[in-house]
Amino acid sequence: MTLTASVTLLVLLPGCRDTPRSDRSADTDSGRASDTDSAPRDTSPRDTGTLDTGLVWTGDLASYDGCVAGDPPAKLLSQSMPLGPVTAGSTVSAELVFANCEAATWVVATSVDALSGVKLGSTSTTVTDTWGRLRVLLPADVPSGHAVRIRHDAVAPLVNGPHPWRWQLLDEWVRWIDAPTPDVSIEITGGYGPFTIHEREEWQESAYPVTGSSLDLLDLRYITLHYNGHTEDLDGDDDVYTDADTIDSLRGTQRDYVGSRGYSTGYNSEIAPDGDEWEIRGYDFDAASNGCDEVNEPSYTIQIPTAYIEAEPLPAQVEGVRAAILRIRQAAAAAGNPNFLYINGHGDVRGTCDGLSGTSCPGEPIKALIAAGAFEP
Repeated sequence: MTLTASVTLLVLLPGCRDTPRSDRSADTDSGRASDTDSAPRDTSPRDTGTLDTGLVWTGDLASYDGCVAGDPPAKLLSQSMPLGPVTAGSTVSAELVFANCEAATWVVATSVDALSGVKLGSTSTTVTDTWGRLRVLLPADVPSGHAVRIRHDAVAPLVNGPHPWRWQLLDEWVRWIDAPTPDVSIEITGGYGPFTIHEREEWQESAYPVTGSSLDLLDLRYITLHYNGHTEDLDGDDDVYTDADTIDSLRGTQRDYVGSRGYSTGYNSEIAPDGDEWEIRGYDFDAASNGCDEVNEPSYTIQIPTAYIEAEPLPAQVEGVRAAILRIRQAAAAAGNPNFLYINGHGDVRGTCDGLSGTSCPGEPIKALIAAGAFEP
């Protein structure tokens, strides 16, 4: 069975939202994602609500007398959002109107980074902000019995397929304020993927099974990127990449490892030229590619094969790595691992092994992309 990265994004479960987090990547003054100004603007059809009809607005606040017994504290009156399909990377605009149906005033946070105050939060994913932001500032304090209009821009994901769109008010680090917006998926087109996760059985030969010590998701602390370290024909004699090219490569590498080193290929997975992820050791076996147990056991290792040592990864590979990192972090979090699983390169960890020096792996192009945050989902 194969899974696509575009459908592995997890909706926050109630237990995961007890301590809301602030967004460290957005602009702290406006609450807007930093790249919305340069992205093309989406003009797809929009869903607009009508429950706010008749409100008299003063700025972005309006008096509201429609709260009744049984209403949630944050009553959604309307939502304007793209219905899709939406072009990958484009800017989408949204507007939500919530009524404050509880007794307390919603005191606006001073910034999207603030550790207190009421904000609008994305609940589409547990690990990363699918739409370029996790938090949006409210325009003003919202007294009880008033409605607030919240406008914001977001950047559409780069991976094709359905992506969740769901928002909810929260008092940062205190509580999520019921109720959230309805569960909606927006179709993304014109991007990469969706990427397939190829299970080990698709390429593994019975005479050369992948083996190793058992991996414990609770031990993971980081994700280590590698290159293949040599010139390689990634698309075969016909110069057209297909899954068969990766199958041939993985089988050849596994045979070589078992025959000459006495153990299996050391990476947990590989990202192919088309961005698909190929399971090698996966979640079953510890990595054996970083240099020693001390840096293998806490790492999930990903190989990014390139045509030659200093070649740039293909754009689809960068997006495939991002999708894989998101999935790995989600799997570790679901297992109870509290660590963030930061991204590093092979050279960052190999030199910490007794008797081993550093290495040029994963190469300068991948090192630069790590430093720039390009692989962060």
